[in-house]
Amino acid sequence: MTVRRRPPRPGLTLDAGALIAADRRDRVFWLRWETAVAQGRLPTVAASVVAQVWRAVDHPQISRVLASCRVDRLDLASAKEVGRLLAASGTKDVIDAEVVLGAIRRGDEVWGSDLDDIRRIAAAAGLPVQVLSF
Repeated sequence: MTVRRRPPRPGLTLDAGALIAADRRDRVFWLRWETAVAQGRLPTVAASVVAQVWRAVDHPQISRVLASCRVDRLDLASAKEVGRLLAASGTKDVIDAEVVLGAIRRGDEVWGSDLDDIRRIAAAAGLPVQVLSF
């Protein structure tokens, strides 16, 4: 008898919109978050995304999310690849391209809000990226 293994669920890469939704206690975000964590899906956030949203001494809801996240940092080779993605997509947001690059490398979904540029960058990379909006 052959047992087929179910493919693992993709991880999550959080864009700024997802962290903002967490900070605002968005019910849809928290429902999806709790489900993803229960499924063992590994969340990742780029350090630059944290810098983009962190505007106060403390953000308890964002901190709660970050406690479960792996933090992705941009190295020189990746920075060059981000630049190439921006050129290929005709977009300008370095952080969006960094988010897409990390998500593609890991096979992650991207959670965010204004995802038009994310989709354009992913299309320019020639690789599909599933995106969920809040």
